[in-house]
Amino acid sequence: MKKLIIFVSILFICESLFTRGNSEELIAQNITDFTGYYEGDLYVNEKITLPLTFEILEDVVLFSSPDQMLFDFEVSYEVDSKNQIRIYSDLIKFEIYGEQSTDDIIGTFKQNGMEIPIVLFKSEKVEPKEIIRPQTPIELSYEVEEVEIINKTNSYKYYGTLTIPKNKEKNTVIIFISGSGIQDRNIFS
Repeated sequence: MKKLIIFVSILFICESLFTRGNSEELIAQNITDFTGYYEGDLYVNEKITLPLTFEILEDVVLFSSPDQMLFDFEVSYEVDSKNQIRIYSDLIKFEIYGEQSTDDIIGTFKQNGMEIPIVLFKSEKVEPKEIIRPQTPIELSYEVEEVEIINKTNSYKYYGTLTIPKNKEKNTVIIFISGSGIQDRNIFS
């Protein structure tokens, strides 16, 4: 009788281990793979539409908003037990919560109390085109030189860009001095 109980116990343990292994495999197979390149339009209102792109990698998402000159900004993502994806950034304070439909992601974009439906279409990655603006000169009428000035009393280094007109006439000098803090001389600080 003891041998029968031991045999049934071993059989029960083996069966439960085998079943658990299969369940884990099925769970693993049902987890959606969201990796890839997605693009979609965010319809803010009748007049404003923002194209957005998301390149979902294994551990990070590269977010781009070309019209806002934001490219490959690292944001986070997580997939919950219902196979829904949450793409979010605590710095920009936005999130997209959605689910996969075929290859696309259908969800809601949330930021500052706004909730906007969004569809992200899976596609091939396309490198952004260079935007040529009227204020971007094709041929510069001046020469550009990066300069460094060292303050001899405290050894601080000051960096700047010197632009000199190509014509040799007398020209007015303009000096821009930025405020304190870290700045990139392109409105971002």
